[in-house]
Amino acid sequence: MSAKVWDITSEGLKTVKVGDHRDKVRSSLGPFRTLQSPYDPERDQFLNHGLQVTYGSDSRTREIMVDIPNQARLRGVDLLGRPVDDVLNDLNVIGVKILRDTDGAILPEEGISLYVVGANVESVTVGYPPIAKA
Repeated sequence: MSAKVWDITSEGLKTVKVGDHRDKVRSSLGPFRTLQSPYDPERDQFLNHGLQVTYGSDSRTREIMVDIPNQARLRGVDLLGRPVDDVLNDLNVIGVKILRDTDGAILPEEGISLYVVGANVESVTVGYPPIAKA
């Protein structure tokens, strides 16, 4: 799989949106493997796209995660694989509200979470962060 650039919004990605039914997501994204434990919600991993999609009990998309080596871009700002302080500075410049937390940052008005390992943003999740758009 070659790295992909995903433009994200509070609704999700162009191909898959928060609230989409599992069947629609699977037909749009193609081959997947399902990851599920008795304690976690159902989640599909789309290896050809570098995405993980988690579903609620109603089979609708609850969250979409993009990991490196892919890139997630919000309003022109590259989020992944960069120092978190640089990412947050760039987001602040374009007026994005930011809440820091122990794992990285939450963009509450966007419904997006940034997960940080060390000093770099390693994954981006849209949907279902602690403070998400309804």
